Amino acid sequence: MRRQGYDSVSEAVLISLKHTRAQDPEEARAKLAPQLDQAIINQNRSNALQTARLEQYVLESLPSYMERNPNADPSTIVRNLSQSMAQSVEKTAMLEGKPQKTVALTMPQF
Repeated sequence: MRRQGYDSVSEAVLISLKHTRAQDPEEARAKLAPQLDQAIINQNRSNALQTARLEQYVLESLPSYMERNPNADPSTIVRNLSQSMAQSVEKTAMLEGKPQKTVALTMPQF
């Protein structure tokens, strides 16, 4: 499972996997998929929260950072963090069955 990108899996999943080894692989997959999906959703939510905390820290530290690095581009730093957090939130919502919709609004021409 670690090779497939799962760092931590609950003991219940491992026990279930052990008992389903002899069963049909598709049946085992059907049993395990919801648990693995929930683990992925939880990880994405955790990533979004960590990014939000990091973004707040960066915003608070930005003035002193800019004094030490006058050629740095603060907008790129903040934009990259915001984009990362938005992607984690969007992916979590999609996995939970609540996809986000992006709507482009245009101003009417008079």
